[in-house]
Amino acid sequence: PVKTLLAKQALPPRPAERAEGVPEDLDALCMRLLAPERRERPRGSAVLAALGVPGEPAETEGEREATTFVGRARELATLSAALEASDAGPRVVLVEGESGLGKSTLAHHFASRLRREQPDALVLAGRCYERDSVAFKAFDGLVDALSSHLSRLPAAAVAALLPAEAGLLPRLFPVFGRVEPIAAAALEAGPDDPQELRRRGFGALRELLARLAERAPLVLLVDDLHWTDRDSLALLQELLDPHLGPRLLVVATLRPVEAPRRDAILAAMGGVWHRTLSLAPLALEQAEALAAELLPREEP
Repeated sequence: PVKTLLAKQALPPRPAERAEGVPEDLDALCMRLLAPERRERPRGSAVLAALGVPGEPAETEGEREATTFVGRARELATLSAALEASDAGPRVVLVEGESGLGKSTLAHHFASRLRREQPDALVLAGRCYERDSVAFKAFDGLVDALSSHLSRLPAAAVAALLPAEAGLLPRLFPVFGRVEPIAAAALEAGPDDPQELRRRGFGALRELLARLAERAPLVLLVDDLHWTDRDSLALLQELLDPHLGPRLLVVATLRPVEAPRRDAILAAMGGVWHRTLSLAPLALEQAEALAAELLPREEP
């Protein structure tokens, strides 16, 4: 059973490795379709767009699920404006509210809409879990998603993205070792001082994200940031450096928390532009509209 689970996490060989003459864009599309995580696979419209099919394609089942959404027009407009503003540097939107108000639904609907409208956009999603004991828990899922994305790209494209000290990345996040160009650059002899390793590794990740953001819109989506840890906040602060930070948007959901924890999260924002969206319950008519969309319809 363990071998089966591990096999399911491994990506198969690229089509270009099995046959000659496979175009790079088709090779990359095939790998995206084989992504282990369903959210990372392109939707029907993105596939057709990548294949150059004109017109308005029919919605896939996944796209219909993503459109079961009502209200929150103001919040969506704020997220869109923040993404546009990220062209000038890192931006953060905190989506705050009690459990059950739809924080995650709002964030993921925004991400789904972005993917439909801009198929080249890169959305990396992760979640903090209360009882996780891993380091960098806010980045654990994000780094998994990033390594999967890089593994689906041609090796030459990945090599062009890598910073000078990319070989330090597997020392902080072993999952990067699955990406062949990064594994090939791995430094067996790196800094012995843990703080120096962190500083340089953080810088390498920041530079990698910056290079990705130069090519397409980049969004980091973190659910339940209230369960984050100190290591994650230190890395987040490094990535959000107002002068060196990548042109990206961080969207994080969180519940109302005690002042010390909230202050620590806000301190990680540093001097970067950020907004807080405080969610309230849906208006009655919006709740009724949502119920009408979700409840099964009676047969005529």
